Amino acid sequence: MVIAVEENLDEISALLTQKSHQVVPLYGYSGAVDAVVYQSESISSLTLSSNHYGNSGSGVLMICAKNLSPEQVLNIVEKRSYGESNILEY
Repeated sequence: MVIAVEENLDEISALLTQKSHQVVPLYGYSGAVDAVVYQSESISSLTLSSNHYGNSGSGVLMICAKNLSPEQVLNIVEKRSYGESNILEY
């Protein structure tokens, strides 16, 4: 899975890379992504074009990492779900 991660989320990037996900920078990357992990409030200004949509067929999974551990973000990515049980497992 190709995951665009906002800068300064180093622990999340490291864990996703360790679990064999391809991590790319959120800003400046123009290829297709399956998920976006962000923390800042300025994400509302981010525009994703049709070039950014990945191969999952279900659009781009947007994950706000604020108040989530790296393990919780990984769980959301792998299950492609925000379900409360996914977040509370850790």
